[in-house]
Amino acid sequence: MIFHGTRYIPVNIFVFLDNSDLITLSYVNRQLTRETRAERIVRREQFIENIMHYFHTPHSPLFSLYHTFQDEFELHIRRLFRFIPEWFNYIERNKLPYLDVSDPYYQRSCFYRPALSHILSSIDMIADIFMDHLSQNTTLYYCNLGMFHRVLSRKRIEDAVRHHPRLYHIEMVFYPNMLTPSKEPTSLYRIHGQQFEWRHERPQN
Repeated sequence: MIFHGTRYIPVNIFVFLDNSDLITLSYVNRQLTRETRAERIVRREQFIENIMHYFHTPHSPLFSLYHTFQDEFELHIRRLFRFIPEWFNYIERNKLPYLDVSDPYYQRSCFYRPALSHILSSIDMIADIFMDHLSQNTTLYYCNLGMFHRVLSRKRIEDAVRHHPRLYHIEMVFYPNMLTPSKEPTSLYRIHGQQFEWRHERPQN
């Protein structure tokens, strides 16, 4: 590495470095860590914003994982779940009412591809982090949690949404509006104030 000691590096050179090179440069010494900090912050924010825009069209009320046939889908799924706090900040900042985290590996022909385990490791831990942030959200009205149907208990879901100020409907199916022959209801509805109930059909209130 040619940059060492206290040698001055003009900051305008940073724009010619890709993200990997910029990060590597920041590790050289404390001076370069400080000098690259502002540029790294800007790039990190832009990187995260690009991930969010992959799954959300600006001005749409819905954030959805159903982009299975787009380029680099699996890469973006991994990235999205590495930035769960930033993901919920994005939802809050844009006041999004609808969140679809149903399982993108379930085909509507009723064929399920169990590929999620190699896309996301530690799915139990990811689900816990996700639910912690869901419990703090204030904008969502509807959320499908189908991606976590194998790891989330009903009690865990109920505890997370119990004090949510707006959430009306939580759905636990592979994709939104899926008709299921399950004897147990797959929808949790707000029925009165802070009371929720698992039901097959929307309540009349």
